[in-house]
Amino acid sequence: MTYKSKSHDEVILYAAQDCTHCYYYQPVDFRMSSKPDGTPEASLVTWKNDSESEIIGGVLHLLITWGLTAEREKVTQSFIRSTVDSLGTLMGPSTIMATPETLTIHGDDKLAKILKSSLSNVPLAPVTPGSKTALSFRFNEDVIDDVLYYLKNPGKTTTSLMAFYTYEVTSSTGILKTRTTTLTLSFKEILQLVINGK
Repeated sequence: MTYKSKSHDEVILYAAQDCTHCYYYQPVDFRMSSKPDGTPEASLVTWKNDSESEIIGGVLHLLITWGLTAEREKVTQSFIRSTVDSLGTLMGPSTIMATPETLTIHGDDKLAKILKSSLSNVPLAPVTPGSKTALSFRFNEDVIDDVLYYLKNPGKTTTSLMAFYTYEVTSSTGILKTRTTTLTLSFKEILQLVINGK
């Protein structure tokens, strides 16, 4: 079943076969991690040449997470009990596995090429809701001006960060099925958060 929130975000739910009134949700809500005060966990550090006349490099650090927030879990639980099952309980997300190519940068604009070549670590998609994955990009003199351009104009990029997962569900006839899902986070959104700090 699918629950659509007031903001039109969809949460796909399914009932457990081995637990009456138990429900799980498919991986959802891929986003920038944030501190308790709402500040996104991202930082951009740049440096200048010896004469301090121009920026010649920089490092961008990001922390990425997924899963329903406590507030969204509460709302989803309420939906289950008021619409589907008066005794239903949201147990959490389905057990997932990251596919071999777990976390990738997709896009065909200049920013996508820069990010792919500047990634200085090999990140793995987080497999537990609320856990965090770090991404670090190191920009040299050849690309830093383009990065700063996209930071000033985040709407100019169509590049996205994508996480690929598989998870297992048991059908109503008792057959175990493996399904896949993809979570997407646009760099437009990431850059806006880096700029605004919220």
